[in-house]
Amino acid sequence: MSQLPDTSEIESPTPTSSTYPFTLRFKSNLLEQTYLRFYAQWLRGQSRIAIIIGMTLFVMDGLIDLSLPNADLRRIWALRLAVLVVGFLGLVYTHSSRFQRHNQLPMAVISIIAASGLIGIQLTLGGDEAIRYFPSLLIATFWAYLFLGMRFTSALGTGLFIALIYNLSLRYQHLSGALLLDQNFDLFATNVIGGFSSYFSERQRRTLFHQQCLIDRERLVHRQLALEDELTQLPNRRHLEQSLEHLLAADPGRRHSGLFIDIDHFKPINDRFGHEVGDIALRILARRIRQSIRDGDVVCRLGGDEFFVILLDTQDTDAAVQVADKLLSALQQPLAIESPGGKQVHCTVSASLGIITFPFERATVTTILKRADQAMYRAKAAGRSGYTVFDPALDELDQTPVHG
Repeated sequence: MSQLPDTSEIESPTPTSSTYPFTLRFKSNLLEQTYLRFYAQWLRGQSRIAIIIGMTLFVMDGLIDLSLPNADLRRIWALRLAVLVVGFLGLVYTHSSRFQRHNQLPMAVISIIAASGLIGIQLTLGGDEAIRYFPSLLIATFWAYLFLGMRFTSALGTGLFIALIYNLSLRYQHLSGALLLDQNFDLFATNVIGGFSSYFSERQRRTLFHQQCLIDRERLVHRQLALEDELTQLPNRRHLEQSLEHLLAADPGRRHSGLFIDIDHFKPINDRFGHEVGDIALRILARRIRQSIRDGDVVCRLGGDEFFVILLDTQDTDAAVQVADKLLSALQQPLAIESPGGKQVHCTVSASLGIITFPFERATVTTILKRADQAMYRAKAAGRSGYTVFDPALDELDQTPVHG
């Protein structure tokens, strides 16, 4: 599939549990609309091939006309020409944008016109000569069911309508009762075989589509798990590295900032209150970091109590410093956590930040993270609860750690 469909409403891979038994429509409207878009792309090519081959066979069927001794060839070929014109218009319609949304009725009309043309030829000839065209009518019915690509309900309606038109025309044909019974049985058998074949064919298409949706959704879930931190639902280190690689490969004139964040005094929370309280604290801190930056910026959890923020389009460190001050203020706010035992826990943390602006000469993902990490450790060594800016031009740390 060219585009991944939204399969959030799929509950079971069993196709019979997700479709209505007769119409075969998916019970999920979202999935049904997704399938119809997918189906229309396939139908466009299928219908073109079917119409071209059908028109070719219809012309070849005209060779029978030449073998008729007293046939009104002008009238017969006028009927054939009318059918061919409709077929050509249908072929043109498959190239239009409207075909994507409206395709069943036009295909049904083409089938009915083709069958009506054959019935018209039979009425023109009459007698035994008309009987020679009945197999062509059966072929046209099979063509509508099995080759034109219509959905089962549309094909069934078309086949039954062709049978109705033919039976209405019988009042103008002088055929014996036995022959009428024989021809109606043939039409009935054609609709039964064509109907069941069309039904199972569409069910198979929908089953394969349904299973492909489940596979794609499973693949998407695994991809999200691979790029997402399970605890905080923030992007993880792998996602961060991919984001940095993308930024380094993009326009070198755009400059960005990275903030390496290490939470101070977090270990005592785990030691004193347990890891469950610590996990809750990390989720709260992750939310505060996310709320302190712009929507377009990226915050990732590296692991443990370390985070990394990418600030996009910051031409200098001033914007990064402003965000660092905002982050320090947000992270230093007291934490009120209800422990699993129901006890209210109050604690306070701070953070040490390392700031790096990139890209710089020979910048890589590794060097960006390393320099930001070095700047963070310098802030931590200077007393924590502050930030340090790495100066890539000097290839050393700015000498003035700042405390929040």
